[in-house]
Amino acid sequence: MDLSTVNNNVYIAGVALLLLNIGSRHLMGDIGKFLEGVLSHDVVKKIVLLALFFVATRNVVVSLVLTVVTCIIIYGLFNEKSKYSLVPVDGDIKKYILKYYKGNEGWS
Repeated sequence: MDLSTVNNNVYIAGVALLLLNIGSRHLMGDIGKFLEGVLSHDVVKKIVLLALFFVATRNVVVSLVLTVVTCIIIYGLFNEKSKYSLVPVDGDIKKYILKYYKGNEGWS
């Protein structure tokens, strides 16, 4: 089997990235408190997000754009503490959706 076929397969890369994202939580259980504190810093989280996007896209500009857009969505629009938040203050999104959804048979 030619390894270049495996190396260039986008489906294998996608599955590997998904496994990396899911499995990284379990790998983090083995690190010490200092490194855990470093990795929980906001700037480091954004750098990790940028790295994930870069691995997926192999394009620095696209990775930067995706990182900025994701940060705006996560830290701005869906953060209850942000003044631009779209999430209700009490965090009960189900009640918020039901308020604007008519015919809510499946939402109870």
